[in-house]
Amino acid sequence: MKKSKYIKLTCSKNVRLGIITILFILVSPWLWVLIKNSSLDLYRNIKTINFNNEVIKDQINISRGEILKTKVPNIVGRVIVNKFSFYGLEITKRYLETFDPQYLFFNGDLDMNKSTRSNGPLYLSIFPLILIGIYVSLVNKEKLKVYLLGMFSLLPAFIENHYETVTRIPIFILLSYFSAVGLTYLYKKKKWLVFLIMFLILFEFSRFVHDFFIHYPGRMNI
Repeated sequence: MKKSKYIKLTCSKNVRLGIITILFILVSPWLWVLIKNSSLDLYRNIKTINFNNEVIKDQINISRGEILKTKVPNIVGRVIVNKFSFYGLEITKRYLETFDPQYLFFNGDLDMNKSTRSNGPLYLSIFPLILIGIYVSLVNKEKLKVYLLGMFSLLPAFIENHYETVTRIPIFILLSYFSAVGLTYLYKKKKWLVFLIMFLILFEFSRFVHDFFIHYPGRMNI
């Protein structure tokens, strides 16, 4: 009897989280922009990092030359500046771009076909919900979802385009899920805070919709 009741509560909780997650996704700027421009080939300009790029090889040689001018031994210069360290740094920078607040909440993709450039793919209002959701997941020993967040960020790290959106869609979906977890947790603790955050989300959503229909088409035609 107790087991049956627990299963029902778990199912009810998962359904509730699923509905809230879907609602967060449906109002997200990234979804609106990608649907609007779905007739375009949004994958066309996505390129993986070319590890045999001659320009980058030249940059490596120039950097080594600069190091030699400081009288650092040649062998040390080769250890510090080489193809592996250079590309390792580039991949790390692109990996961290996924979690750049400026990208996530303010500017978005550099490509106007994938971003309005006046909004990030997500709303700033959900940021505290994401943090709470990740915290709750860790406390409840649901670490797999947090690990997935790190794993999903690996693909964009190997994309040549900076701040590319299409390859980060799984990350946005997962962040929406964490937002839903954070919202349900906060609702149990401080309902007034939930209403405040929802008001801010609706404000950001209305601001985005206005820009999306009124100003964004004009920016795309420039």
